Amino acid sequence: MLTQAALLLLALLPQQADTADAEWNAAMALKQQNKFSEGAAAFEGFAKAHADAPRAAQALLEAGVCWIGLAKTQQVLHRNTPVSSATFQEANKLFARVLAEKPADPVAPRAQYLAGQIALYLGDAEGALKIFDKAVATLEPKSEYAPKCLERRAYTRRQLLDNQGAVRDYTEYLKSAPASDGTELIRRALRMTQTLERPAPVWQAEHWALGDPLAPEAYLGDVVVVCFLASWCDKCAREKEYEKDLKKRFEARGVRFVGVVQPWQQHDGKTRHTLETFTAFAAGSGYGFPLLLDAAAGPGATATAFGCESLPDMALIDRKGRLRWHDNPVTLLDATLEILLREEGEKPR
Repeated sequence: MLTQAALLLLALLPQQADTADAEWNAAMALKQQNKFSEGAAAFEGFAKAHADAPRAAQALLEAGVCWIGLAKTQQVLHRNTPVSSATFQEANKLFARVLAEKPADPVAPRAQYLAGQIALYLGDAEGALKIFDKAVATLEPKSEYAPKCLERRAYTRRQLLDNQGAVRDYTEYLKSAPASDGTELIRRALRMTQTLERPAPVWQAEHWALGDPLAPEAYLGDVVVVCFLASWCDKCAREKEYEKDLKKRFEARGVRFVGVVQPWQQHDGKTRHTLETFTAFAAGSGYGFPLLLDAAAGPGATATAFGCESLPDMALIDRKGRLRWHDNPVTLLDATLEILLREEGEKPR
């Protein structure tokens, strides 16, 4: 026969469950409203108050995701500030806590994935590779996060200029990935990666602005950043300050910059730039490095030769004139440029 205390406890259980659900829903609402600080505090409070609840570990992960969201708002021109770095570290502490305290919890694979993401956000591609290597080797193939970690390893390998390894990982990922918008993005990344490790295409210019015309051979011995843009492209305009900042930080170390401008004045591809309209655009752009007006029809002969499929776009050429990296500029890590700068290459005599 149950004691009075046991009966009272049983009576309280539904009330406690309702309280926990209300707290969880409130925390999730804060996260969805991008109230990241409040959401992180609410999830951490849930984990503390309901330490034995099935969702305790998940609450720590959700708190970490909130810290990630906050850290991204604290970055400047895709670069970390001391504040954003500290916030990313707060997230990482929570993911590490889950992996240390509850390695068998169903959310542990997600914690591994997020820990790797944090390493990338902090610019530590080598550290990220170790995390994703371990995840790919240890996670059950049927785990939701096994293929996600494989895709992230491919991405990380691209940042480290291990393009052959990235191709292998992308190819393996696509063998079993269901068709989706995300899958098409991976196919695009694979296509771009497969065009790398070859001599960079020769650019074809109708006109030049903000600098003297130069053939690609003139850049041998230097690392070259090629920025693909269009005068009508709002996203290109948003990345301009980042590209200018990149030039400011790396030009003195032997990195050269060239901009390739699509030949059309509007997105519809009906009106070609003239010398006058191109020169006017370049003069008002504020880029501060040579711009060439791409030749031919379509998106431009140079853009086509490089495999440019969307704007803005960016490619890196090493000191020996080989195409080594290609993606949206927002994805570039400083560490990738650092690798190219450490590689040997001599200017021709």
